[in-house]
Amino acid sequence: MEAAIISFAIFSKKVFPACFLADFKSHFIAKFIDLYNLDNHVKKINESIYLVDLLNSLESFALYFVSKVASEEVGFVTAGKTYCELVEELLPLTIDEFHDGYYKNTSILFITWNNRLTKEKLEIQKAELERKLANAPATRVIKPIGTE
Repeated sequence: MEAAIISFAIFSKKVFPACFLADFKSHFIAKFIDLYNLDNHVKKINESIYLVDLLNSLESFALYFVSKVASEEVGFVTAGKTYCELVEELLPLTIDEFHDGYYKNTSILFITWNNRLTKEKLEIQKAELERKLANAPATRVIKPIGTE
C-alpha cells in the first residue's frame, strides 16, 4: 500500500500539473506540432525538457505497478482512465521512443490498462445489446399455404 501512495504522489505532483495546467489536450499538442518540423520531430521533442520530464514521470508512475511493488488493480481504479488518455495523447509524439524500447513500463501499463478499459466498454455495450434483444418483439414466421 505504501508503494501505491508513493506512485500516486508522483502522479499528482508531476503528471497532473504537467498535463492539465494549460489545457493539455489542445494547447500542448498543438504547440509541439506548430513549433517542430514533423519530419524530424523525434529528435527535437527529445530535447524538450518539459516533455521528457512528463514522460519520465509517467515512467516512474508505471514502474511501481509493472514491477508489482504496488497493486495495479488499485491503481487502475484510481487513475487508469486518466493515465491511458494521457499516454494516448502523447503517442503521436513518442511512438518512436516506445518502439525503440524507451519507456517500457509506460508502454506495458498503457497496454494493460487500455485493454481493460476497452473490455469494460465492450461489456457495457454487450449488456445494452442483450437488453435490447430481450425487449425486442417476437418475430413472426409466415408459412406458405399448405405447410401448416
